[in-house]
Amino acid sequence: MSSVQTQQKQAQRYSGPTAAIMRVLLRKRIICSLLLLCCLGVLAWLTYEQGRADRDSAETRQRLPNVPPEVNPRGQHHSGEVVVKQEESWEPQDGLRQRQGPQAGGDPVATRKKDSQDHKEHDRQGNGEGKKKKKKPVKKKKGEERRRKMGKAGEERGAGDLGMTQQEAERWIQEKIKQEYCNPPDKRISGEEGKFKPGYELKAVYVVARHGDRTPMTEFVNIPNSTWHPQWNCDLREMSNTMWKSTMLRDFIQVMEEELESRRGNMAGVSPNFRTLPIGRSGRCSKSQLTPVGWLQHMRLGKFLRGAYGRTLVSQVELLTNVSTFRSTVNSRTQQSALAFMFGFLKTIGLRDTARIKSVPNVNFCPLDMCACPALERLVKAKEAQHSKTMRGNAGFMRAMQSIAETLYGSSKTALLPGINAVAEILATLVCHEKPYPCGSGGCVTSIQHAAYAKHIDEVLVAQSQVVDGMYEKLGRMFSEPFLTEMTKAMYRVSRGQSKPLFVFNSGHDITIRPLMDALGLAGPGWPSYAGRVVFEMWEQPSFKEHVVRVLAYGHDQTERVRFCRDKLDEDGLCPLDALLKFVETENMEHFYASSFQEACRQHPSTK
Repeated sequence: MSSVQTQQKQAQRYSGPTAAIMRVLLRKRIICSLLLLCCLGVLAWLTYEQGRADRDSAETRQRLPNVPPEVNPRGQHHSGEVVVKQEESWEPQDGLRQRQGPQAGGDPVATRKKDSQDHKEHDRQGNGEGKKKKKKPVKKKKGEERRRKMGKAGEERGAGDLGMTQQEAERWIQEKIKQEYCNPPDKRISGEEGKFKPGYELKAVYVVARHGDRTPMTEFVNIPNSTWHPQWNCDLREMSNTMWKSTMLRDFIQVMEEELESRRGNMAGVSPNFRTLPIGRSGRCSKSQLTPVGWLQHMRLGKFLRGAYGRTLVSQVELLTNVSTFRSTVNSRTQQSALAFMFGFLKTIGLRDTARIKSVPNVNFCPLDMCACPALERLVKAKEAQHSKTMRGNAGFMRAMQSIAETLYGSSKTALLPGINAVAEILATLVCHEKPYPCGSGGCVTSIQHAAYAKHIDEVLVAQSQVVDGMYEKLGRMFSEPFLTEMTKAMYRVSRGQSKPLFVFNSGHDITIRPLMDALGLAGPGWPSYAGRVVFEMWEQPSFKEHVVRVLAYGHDQTERVRFCRDKLDEDGLCPLDALLKFVETENMEHFYASSFQEACRQHPSTK
């Protein structure tokens, strides 16, 4: 008699509730037995399949004896990189730690010393990466299929994925980065500043400029020497012997060294920000430091504007020092840019003149009674959130961003990168100084990746700034109102004869110029160039005591396109000063349904 029949007979001995309980227990035991048999069958099948897979793998390795176990047998040497398995599920910290050792991608520093078009040393990176943990079969097939679509060479790989050819990428970088953004100091400075209709006299000039060329503000985490390349040198004396044919930098160094020697350590009357200068000191650069290139950019800009205003704003160029004011944000790169500009603009200066540079604690040069503005803070945060959302919703941009992350970290996780704008800033700075792109576990960043990434950002910035009543316009209006208010009051006093002609130079940042351009309704590059400038001029017609304003961006007269001038040009195509006054006093804040800046700051402007 079977055990089941025995249990059934035993169950019949019970009646009532006891019998019901026994029947339930009996059914459960039967079900559990069936489940156990199924599990044993599945386990046996998996064991058989694993053994067959091991045999197939051994046969494959015998046919390909030179391929390491973890390297994709179909991998090829693509312009200096071996296509290997990438671990797609690493956590950021664990994944980054794995790339610090010699088995996690070779030596990127040694690799970058090679020609950027060869990168022959990346075989070691591929082999090192091959020693990582084995992936699940599903991920392996997905990764292999993706790599097969990437093309035959590292540079050509981006052409298929990122929508640019090598030639298109190099052309875009040359035009938009090297010539426009980098603004190389050997590039001829041109502009329409100081050139106007006969019969008018120049009475006031306000200049807002971005600081000069600087070192990167951040770096790629756990990518050795990704930005602090050994060739970086910020010592003015050492670099003056190798930088172009300009004598301005050498003249500046000579003037400063002679004064330092005569002072013999007595720095009385010298601004605390300039008691140590990068002359004859360690050439090592720090983050965000003004480079010798940046110094020279502003020296040349000062010299150019001295030529433009030395005979128009004043009767003699030497008199410029009597009408000039210099302001800067508190950052060392903007302070030093202001000093470099002074040297070119006034020609003869010393350390004592550093006291003339007035520091302002904000990037929009607002008077202290107009700086606290909760509404502006909300707009800044909303604009940053919108920018991030827009970029991450751009499929082409995300492909470029993920491609860079895979190259540097072997993972498409974009959280490994320092940030959307930070990546563009690092790569652009390296290009400006002709430094090699950073290298990681997947090879080196290519020009195609850089161009595709930066092009998407530039296009979005330009497009968003042109949206009527968009976030960029709102932020620009609110951001620039304090500066425009102060400037307009000063120009009004000059127009009424209550003040002498004046020249005001403001040394700021890209986040100073970009919102100002948006407030004025002017198109321009998505990212303001080093030493880029916006200039306001006020001219007077002596016979009728009429005053007009001009607005120039990057040297070009943009007056007829300015928001407050478009519909108010006179019969000669000139923009009356009254148009600027009315815009600042009423029209700009009416956009926020407020009668003043203070009232607008207390409100909650729409952030949509």
